[in-house]
Amino acid sequence: MPNESPDLEPHRFAGRYRTWPAVITIATTVWWMTSISATILVAAEDDDATPDLEIHDMSVWIGDLTAEKLNETRRYASAFPSLIDSPRKALRSKEPFLAPLGLMTIYGSLVDEADIDITLSSGRFVVSWPKARRKSKRLRWLSVALTDEIDANGAGGLLDLPRDHWFDQAREFPSLYVKTEERTERFLAYDVEINRAGFLSVDGGPDQYELRNQLEFPLYDVCIIAPQGDQVRIGWLDELPGNPTPPEPAGNDTDQEGKDVDEHEEADVTEPVATPAEATPKTSAAPSSKEDESDEEDESDEEDESDEEDESDKGDDVDHGGDGPSEEPEKGSNEPVDNEDAAASENEPAQDEPPRVEPIELAMSEPMSKSAASWQTKSIDEWTVRLGETGLKPEEIKLLTTLYASYLFDSDQFIVLARLAPEYLDKQMPLDIYPGFEKLIRVSQVMLLSMDPSTRANLDELIAELGVDEYAKREAAEKELADLGNLAFDKLRQALESDNSEIVYRAERILLYQGQTIEVKKEKEKESPDS
Repeated sequence: MPNESPDLEPHRFAGRYRTWPAVITIATTVWWMTSISATILVAAEDDDATPDLEIHDMSVWIGDLTAEKLNETRRYASAFPSLIDSPRKALRSKEPFLAPLGLMTIYGSLVDEADIDITLSSGRFVVSWPKARRKSKRLRWLSVALTDEIDANGAGGLLDLPRDHWFDQAREFPSLYVKTEERTERFLAYDVEINRAGFLSVDGGPDQYELRNQLEFPLYDVCIIAPQGDQVRIGWLDELPGNPTPPEPAGNDTDQEGKDVDEHEEADVTEPVATPAEATPKTSAAPSSKEDESDEEDESDEEDESDEEDESDKGDDVDHGGDGPSEEPEKGSNEPVDNEDAAASENEPAQDEPPRVEPIELAMSEPMSKSAASWQTKSIDEWTVRLGETGLKPEEIKLLTTLYASYLFDSDQFIVLARLAPEYLDKQMPLDIYPGFEKLIRVSQVMLLSMDPSTRANLDELIAELGVDEYAKREAAEKELADLGNLAFDKLRQALESDNSEIVYRAERILLYQGQTIEVKKEKEKESPDS
């Protein structure tokens, strides 16, 4: 047998025992690192998770073909309480509610800190509540809290309002409170002016009207209310298809300087200063970054429009449906013509010629007595049902019908009501919310006035009356044409070519009074025969 040292085996086991503390230390370290990594991963997933928020953005825009802009500030009153400063005139209590409105409500989970950003492609924001960082084309509510209660002991509570203001009705919504540094409110409200006059053209009547959409997106729930003396007719159209070749919108981009408004310098509220409060598919856009943009970036976002963009806002707002000029071979050309190709070309539209948009007919109801309340009740019920299909809350629908139904269905004006496509709003007025949202519902109702086709038919007669012998008729015609504003500008410019000096004089005076430019054509001096 080989000689074995009796002390060898104990030393072998002693070596093994000495390695166990190292193994235990390594295993413990790996376990802690794994636990910490899992914790960090879960926290990161929680940070990236989109909160369960549902955003409702509803608005009412008012247009008039005699105006150059929607929600024109000099025409329509402010929907905001008189305590909130606005360039619009205050709405009198006894007059019908005809004021533009923008309202955003938020439902769902509580959020400690959120940013809400809304921008305009063409137009300007007039006022907001609670006060946002405002530029002409951008509103930003930064670092707001979305909560389900008001801190009664803290600063920034609800604004005290006059009695029976619609703010009180909106504060009964089941939405979250939006808490800023200075104020807390149940909603976000804004007022906007849009650089275009309308969205569709109306021809025909009175039994049926022909409608043409001037947008690439469809219009929904189109309604025409046509008073005729002591009677009224009404018609509904579910959808007016979009125009594949929409005309350029009318209106000039005359926004004010696009700088952020210092909340402490501009007082939107005239009160003593207190000590520091159709549902659309789920949006796939990624949430914006929480980091605040620099002042330099803010300035670049809101620079004045370029000349090219200004030119894109100008144009004829009425779709005449006419065909463009076709190219013909020059007379006397010696170039041979292929008869077969020429025959084929006659059956095919010109490549450069936009396709003609066929009108959609809207049939009107039988005449109804304006004094009968039944047609008004039925019309309001129909509007309520159609709004309900968009996904708005019953309380929100009630607010809209309460504010605007009396003007829509108890007026002597020819009115067109339509709902804009959410896709159009996403393009023209994008909304971004950090840290994101699950659902966005956008409902924008447009009320269009002065759309009666018979008004345009009378323009030639009014132009002719500018030159009649009777002074009273000339004065009356001039006043009526001046009241028609933008609707009469084209005809008035044509009247400048009239041989009647009185027509030219009065047409020129109307245009200049309305702030329109007039091109002065210099006639070439005719040479005298004796020269």
